[in-house]
Amino acid sequence: MIEGSHQPKPIDYALAFGLYCLMGITDYFDGYVARSRGIVSRLGVFLDPIADKIMIAAVILLLVFTRDIDGYHVIAALMILLREIIVSGLREFLATLQVSMPVTSWPSGRPPFNWSPSGR
Repeated sequence: MIEGSHQPKPIDYALAFGLYCLMGITDYFDGYVARSRGIVSRLGVFLDPIADKIMIAAVILLLVFTRDIDGYHVIAALMILLREIIVSGLREFLATLQVSMPVTSWPSGRPPFNWSPSGR
């Protein structure tokens, strides 16, 4: 345990989960409203995927920091982070070649159990 740190309490997890859900809901409705009204900006198209990656990375890093993910599970967490970075980089690279890499109707092509903060 790191000196001066504390182990999270159940209320800490509940608040973090609630905040994560709120962020996900607002992200969904932001995209829905923008597309339905046809007010999609280039900045929004650029920032939305970055915000999604930050959400995922923050949860994974905090779970590793609190030792809720440890041992070999850290390798799986790193693989998820690397996948997010590689897909984003590939999309940016293909955009410079004017090749489209469509996004699936499922967020990042993952099944619903992976949408939870821990993927468990």
